[in-house]
Amino acid sequence: RLICMSITPGDTEVIPAADQSLVVRCARGHLWITHDSDPKDVILAASEVYRSEREDALRLHAMDPCVIEIEFDDEVDE
Repeated sequence: RLICMSITPGDTEVIPAADQSLVVRCARGHLWITHDSDPKDVILAASEVYRSEREDALRLHAMDPCVIEIEFDDEVDE
């Protein structure tokens, strides 16, 4: 699944249950990424990509106007 969204500077989006299937692409702007309880932070600039390394909440904070793409695997029963 792929989701594209804009984030206003200073706003934070939370993905409550990220896992290793989640990939974040910063299409525009600068994005600060952190997992709960993880001292490591990641800053993405436009065209950079981050793959989730942990299985817990992921916070995406817009440092300036951001457009991001979030791609993840999910189980959909058909």
